[in-house]
Amino acid sequence: MITNERGQELHCRAVQNEPLKSDERAELEAWYAKLDAEEAKILSVAPSTSVEQIADLRQKIDEMLSKISVAAERLRKLDRDNEILRQEVAVLEQRASRKFAMSQP
Repeated sequence: MITNERGQELHCRAVQNEPLKSDERAELEAWYAKLDAEEAKILSVAPSTSVEQIADLRQKIDEMLSKISVAAERLRKLDRDNEILRQEVAVLEQRASRKFAMSQP
């Protein structure tokens, strides 16, 4: 069995229309077959999902989206509040700077 690196190398050469020797073509076909078998194995053990399970998952997704929406709105409000505070701090810093400048001889 060939390594994935070798299979990828042969695949790249084949899709770029580079000529492959017959033994290289055989290696590539064997690599493709190996990948197909691995994929089929993965797909064959995939759990079947019932309509009820799908509906339950959709409900959970909707609930999570609602929670995300609420959290996003809270973050937007915090951002607005922070901006107001930044502006107030800037005003106070300017006042303090002017007072300090006036108190200097």
